[in-house]
Amino acid sequence: GLWPDRRKLPFLITPREHAWHHSSERFRFNLGANLRLWDRLHGTHFDPGVAPERLGVEVPGGILRAVLLPAK
Repeated sequence: GLWPDRRKLPFLITPREHAWHHSSERFRFNLGANLRLWDRLHGTHFDPGVAPERLGVEVPGGILRAVLLPAK
């Protein structure tokens, strides 16, 4: 296939796992960009075996407010 075989490269984050980082259903998981090790060490690894249904997060006040006032 297109993606590396997880059994051969068990330390890499797969595209499906990384998609959960961008999920609107469950966030603050799979924060590592490439290596699964960091998420395992910090308890943020999540892989239910399927990709999330939706990506993105809702921003209260809209995206413009988030860009102009990110700390509020």
